[in-house]
Amino acid sequence: MPATYYPAIIDRSASGYGASFPDFPGCIANGATINEAAMNAEAALALHVEGMVKDKDALPAPSTLDDVGLDGPDDVACVLIRVDAPARVERVLISIDTNLLAAIDAIAPNRSAWMADAARAMLHAEARGIQLPKQPIGARPAPRAAKPSRPREDPPAVASVGERRG
Repeated sequence: MPATYYPAIIDRSASGYGASFPDFPGCIANGATINEAAMNAEAALALHVEGMVKDKDALPAPSTLDDVGLDGPDDVACVLIRVDAPARVERVLISIDTNLLAAIDAIAPNRSAWMADAARAMLHAEARGIQLPKQPIGARPAPRAAKPSRPREDPPAVASVGERRG
């Protein structure tokens, strides 16, 4: 998904700081600090864009920071907030363990959407440097390579009682 950046204006409010998007009227976030307001703005924008995509609404072209500026007396910052703008959906064929597929089907009303959301979550974690398990939880371990067989050796000859080895 291509990343798109939209400007958000962060202003001082009675409860801390608020963030609003000139390109998305009604999309707002807040936080106790400027940083928290900006982080919450990212989540709010992602949710807002997701709703617009589901409703098949066109996303506006992002304004520039120069176009927006700080106009109000309580405006403290203007920041760019990243959102993953959806591209066209492509149908693909994948191979997946049948037990894993059954577990997904048991909890997900839409298998494809669930897998796409899981992939986004993994990519988001990777981008933030979060250590992920080397093997997903519940996955079967990779099959081990077969041990090379050794040629069978005959046991050493044993001397019978009373015989001398020589």
